[in-house]
Amino acid sequence: MKTKQTFYVILGVLCIKPMSAYDIKKFISDNVSFFWNESYGNVHKNLQELLRQKLVEIKSSTSEGREKIIYQITDGGKDW
Repeated sequence: MKTKQTFYVILGVLCIKPMSAYDIKKFISDNVSFFWNESYGNVHKNLQELLRQKLVEIKSSTSEGREKIIYQITDGGKDW
């Protein structure tokens, strides 16, 4: 099932450091696109499901006066 594979990729990327959905998509495109590629919409949709399952959590950040949603992996996400 593709969603489970996408979960693994997103959780793996978030093990490196907390990132926004845009940053996750950019990391995938820049580093693993030769064997894995996802659309921004699919990354965002899967992040919402990971949030629902409490495998990631939101950590807000303010940059240049704008609030940016940053996702970080939870202990449950690391165990998943």
